[in-house]
Amino acid sequence: MSLIKPEIGGKPPMPRYGHSMVFNEVQNIVIIHGGRNDYENCFFGDVHILKLNILCWVSVKVQGVPKAPRASHCSCSFSNFNDDFC
Repeated sequence: MSLIKPEIGGKPPMPRYGHSMVFNEVQNIVIIHGGRNDYENCFFGDVHILKLNILCWVSVKVQGVPKAPRASHCSCSFSNFNDDFC
C-alpha cells in the first residue's frame, strides 16, 4: 500500500485551527468555517468549500450581515436545504 498526494485546485484556506469542518454527504463537499491563526494574530469568519468530486477549493461570499470571526465553535450541515450550513 502507498499513499498518494492528490492535486487539489483552487485557493486553499489560510492555515488555521479551532475551525469547524462539516461534511455534506448529499453535495459531496467539506465546509470549513472560521478558526484562528496565531502567526497572523487573527480570527477568521470566512467560509471555504472543498468540492470532493473535482478536488477543488472554493471561497464562499457570505450574503447579508456576516457573523463575527470565531474559533472553537461548532457547525452543522442540513442535507435537505439549499442553504445547508448553520
